[in-house]
Amino acid sequence: MNRTSHKTKWPDSVVLQEARLMANNKATGSEVSGATGVPLSTVSWHMRVRLKDLDEELYMEVSVVRRNNLKRRGR
Repeated sequence: MNRTSHKTKWPDSVVLQEARLMANNKATGSEVSGATGVPLSTVSWHMRVRLKDLDEELYMEVSVVRRNNLKRRGR
């Protein structure tokens, strides 16, 4: 059986757009997902894995926002 992957390789520009949206607006992953149309799990993976290789400074800003968002949720 020939199987094709349903995974999409999102361009770096999309990952950076998501990160800027999150950093500039202190947005949650859900908010970024809703604004960009990228699935929440993918946004999370982009912020945790891909962003660090693309822009380390922005990665650090996003990490602070994500940590603060988790604190607000009580985690």
